Amino acid sequence: MRLEEALEKSRQVEGWLSAGEQALLYDLALSVPGDGAIVELGAWMGKSTIMLAAGSMQGSKSAVYSVDSFVPTGEGAPFYYSELRDRPQDYLPIFLTNIRNAGVSSVVKPVKSLTVEAAKGWAGPRVQLLFIDADHAYRSVRDDFLAWAEHCGRGSRVVFHDYGRFGVSHFVDQLRLTKVITNVNVIDSALYGEVAVTGTLRVKRRLDLCPSLIPRFLKGFKNTVRFTRGRLLQKNE
Repeated sequence: MRLEEALEKSRQVEGWLSAGEQALLYDLALSVPGDGAIVELGAWMGKSTIMLAAGSMQGSKSAVYSVDSFVPTGEGAPFYYSELRDRPQDYLPIFLTNIRNAGVSSVVKPVKSLTVEAAKGWAGPRVQLLFIDADHAYRSVRDDFLAWAEHCGRGSRVVFHDYGRFGVSHFVDQLRLTKVITNVNVIDSALYGEVAVTGTLRVKRRLDLCPSLIPRFLKGFKNTVRFTRGRLLQKNE
């Protein structure tokens, strides 16, 4: 499925992705090798899933594992309840209908689970592309990455949506400062890069190396960042 068609199908589905973010997910999925998996944490109604799946179908046809509780949970639960309005609280049937209507069901594998629990039971292939867009609280983003880093390889791509939200930015900036992720770019609110340190324990050790230094240097680190045409220019990367 070509990008233009995927964008049109994705636009018909509820969600919060800019056109640039949609194209990014498509392009990254397109480059995933056939022996790797694509995992998204937080699927909502399938807007991002369609872009990931369409890119995969145009490329190696790697499976897209969409991990979501498919009921509102976490700090954002009240907002999602309000978005559902009078619809069932279990939105998996809506997700499945959207995926089917978009014509991407052949590569999508929904995983109805909490994100960290899904990582504990993971038996799929090496994760080559990880899209994190579940609960945006700092502890939740941290737990999600630590759990799924166990299943990534060096050079795997990771995307964090809503970079700019405090919980997301706080943790992601720690990953950047400690070089757990490298080759970082930003398109709109999607920050993406390559995983340089894998394995839950190795990542924890790297993050624990300088916990007292992170608050001290974070302000100066952020001051080295500027955005231009949706991309991040970083002086020390």
